[in-house]
Amino acid sequence: MNTKKKTKSLLYRIITKPSGRRFLYAYSKINQSINHSIFLKISLSVIGIGLVFIGIISLFTPGPGILLILIGGALLSVVSKRIAILLDRLEKRVKALYKKK
Repeated sequence: MNTKKKTKSLLYRIITKPSGRRFLYAYSKINQSINHSIFLKISLSVIGIGLVFIGIISLFTPGPGILLILIGGALLSVVSKRIAILLDRLEKRVKALYKKK
């Protein structure tokens, strides 16, 4: 299977996971493939932290602040198990709040 098909298959499996398990599943699957590449882990961490930082600044200025924070968090969850667990918990809480309304 080529890389494009593998990526589509992995994204589909991540999206179809139940709420509260997606980020941890993504962490386990993607971290297996990048386990030996320290350069890739550092790159994802730097980009993720940068997006979160720019997102926080964009909250106070015109721009897509929340979107950048979420994308940065998703990138960081690939590298950090704690962040993956935190985002899974956050997803469950947001869905619960959304259902109450």
